[in-house]
Amino acid sequence: MNKISRKLGFILALVCFTARAGATELSDLGQGLSVLRLVALTAAGRAPASPLTDTPALVLDLRDTTADKPSVAALLAALRARPAGKGVCLVLLSPDTAPALLAALSSTPPGCLTVGRADGACRPDISVVTTADADKRARAALAAGTPFTALLAPPSAKPRHDEAELAKDHAAGKSSAAQPDPETSPSVPAQPKPQNAQPEIAPAALSVDAVLQHAVQVHRGLLALGKI
Repeated sequence: MNKISRKLGFILALVCFTARAGATELSDLGQGLSVLRLVALTAAGRAPASPLTDTPALVLDLRDTTADKPSVAALLAALRARPAGKGVCLVLLSPDTAPALLAALSSTPPGCLTVGRADGACRPDISVVTTADADKRARAALAAGTPFTALLAPPSAKPRHDEAELAKDHAAGKSSAAQPDPETSPSVPAQPKPQNAQPEIAPAALSVDAVLQHAVQVHRGLLALGKI
């Protein structure tokens, strides 16, 4: 009876993997690429493996994932069940990924590529040059609810008023010689700011997720080459 129970449990693990609530929601990265971030794989609860098997082009973020042996086996089974020759699964790894997952993914399933910062037991197929602190900051931002797309490129600072005016003048054909010379022009006293004026605030600095960014670039390259 115990053997039958163990066998049924193993079969069930092969068709289901587990994750925290909400972790199976896909996010769109554009051009047919989706991303799925898993935080915990355990034997406590179950979630369908369809996001892994039915999404042709997928980034699977396992950088902060904890796991036990049955859930690792189920995850591998889901990755191996992906249709051959259709799309790609880019698996993001980090030195903080569960050791059981790192060991299991040392031999990458067909149709998959592992991407991440190489260190210790973490030896991905594609190594990304980034610091441990930068990678952790990006992952912390994702854990706090920052959209994936916000971490793909640094925010562009809004040009100051004088820079915008100079660009507009240049586009209109005005030369810098037409501007008043501060050496010969009469000085104009600076106008005091209103007491209720709001201070200028620089845009919030968000860490670029170099690992995620590299995975997206790999997908775009494969698309351009007609490989997927």
